[in-house]
Parts: sequence; C-alpha cells; structure tokens
Amino acid sequence: RLKVSFPQITLPVLIMHGTADKATLCQGSEFFHEHAGSRDKTLKLYEGHFHDLLNDTGKEDVMADILAWIDKHLPT
Repeated sequence: RLKVSFPQITLPVLIMHGTADKATLCQGSEFFHEHAGSRDKTLKLYEGHFHDLLNDTGKEDVMADILAWIDKHLPT
C-alpha cells in the first residue's frame, strides 16, 4: 500500500542513504525517488556509508548536504 501512495507525495523531499547500509537497501530509496510525485526531489547516496548517516564517518559532509538543501528551500 505504501508504494502505491508514493505518487501522492508532492512536497519537496530529500532522500539520503548509505550504500553500505545493512538495515535497509538503498534500492528502496532509489525506488521512492523514482516514484514520488514531487517535482522537487533529491536523492543523495553516500558511497560506503552505513545506516546512521549522522553518526558515520563523513557525517560532516552529510550535515553540510542537509543544510545546503534546507537553505535552498528557505524563502529568500
């Protein structure tokens, strides 16, 4: 049922996933990105990162990407 609802999601979305995640597969995030109804969607895959991107090595890059995405979406 969830996958069928993806096209109804029209808000801006930022999808982030580590490619070495053992808890969930990044293909799920890729599928969501492909099928979400939003015209404003961003998928960031972090090569070699695990499930908890904010507690993994390279977390500074992840945080910078989040801040950049938020800044881009704030009214000027």
